[in-house]
Amino acid sequence: MTEAFDSEPPNNIVDFKPKSQLDPEAHLVAFIEWAKNTLPKGIPNRVNASIRWEDGSWHSHGLLGCSFTALGSTFSARKTMQAPFTEFTKAILVYRRVYLQKKGMSDWMNALRGLEVALFELTGTLDVTRVSAAVCNNACEHMKRHWTKGNTAYLYSKSLEAIIALMLAKKLLKSDFRWTSPLKQSQRGTLKQQREDREKKLPNPEAIRALGEVFTNELTSRLDIVVTSACALLLSAPSRVGELADIPLDFLLFKEDAQGNRRMFLRWYAEKMNQVTAKPVVIPEMEPVVERVITLLKPITDEARAYAAWLEDHPDEFPPPRRSATQGS
Repeated sequence: MTEAFDSEPPNNIVDFKPKSQLDPEAHLVAFIEWAKNTLPKGIPNRVNASIRWEDGSWHSHGLLGCSFTALGSTFSARKTMQAPFTEFTKAILVYRRVYLQKKGMSDWMNALRGLEVALFELTGTLDVTRVSAAVCNNACEHMKRHWTKGNTAYLYSKSLEAIIALMLAKKLLKSDFRWTSPLKQSQRGTLKQQREDREKKLPNPEAIRALGEVFTNELTSRLDIVVTSACALLLSAPSRVGELADIPLDFLLFKEDAQGNRRMFLRWYAEKMNQVTAKPVVIPEMEPVVERVITLLKPITDEARAYAAWLEDHPDEFPPPRRSATQGS
């Protein structure tokens, strides 16, 4: 973990106040400069001292979800936000996270991604002082096409409403307009339909029973051990499957709950939070399952851990020949 700032309390961070004699362009320059000066003040144990204004992502520095990529960017085809829109985006997010102390950043980040595309499409520039109701409506159309499931686009459009209100309050816009999202919240259906939808997402009970039977069998194949153990761990403490690769050998913790009962927790690296957290095992009956996972996985991963340790200790040496991890499976 990176070192956190000795941050000032929120009441010692002075709000950005527009001046009547300045035009929107001058206010925007001043607002960005205010944000650059405010960012290092951080939040206790939240914003890390390693953060830099010019970084392409602040996610790993304490501002979760703040990666300055454009709408449609993927891991394989990365698209970055373009200047000067990036500077404005960073200033807006500093205001929300550092000054207002709000935790949710992803909704605002995605709303700004939609706004960037719409602004350039309608004005041919990335001058945010030229944002208008038409630009905002166009942004909603882009968000609706990009996020098609549930109420995702609607929720991002409501974040855009808040951003526009902030821009108006700080006198960053050339036109004084009031705007509300044209997107409507989708109907969730009756309680019966909602219950049926939830049940559709659950695995077949027979499949769960079959998994339990396989897991308790005398497993000899390494592949069977890894697959069934991974399923057992994810059922013990629901998580992202990719996080399994970061589990340490000593990942068990024991704490007392509110009633004084000893409960098992898993020391888990949470990708979304970008930090280690303690995840409770869902029910006490799953604790023996976790212990069996350790019993099964430790012997077949000893060699890989030893090899990884050798590589860490000898970074400049060519690794010696080793037995394939797939042999004996």
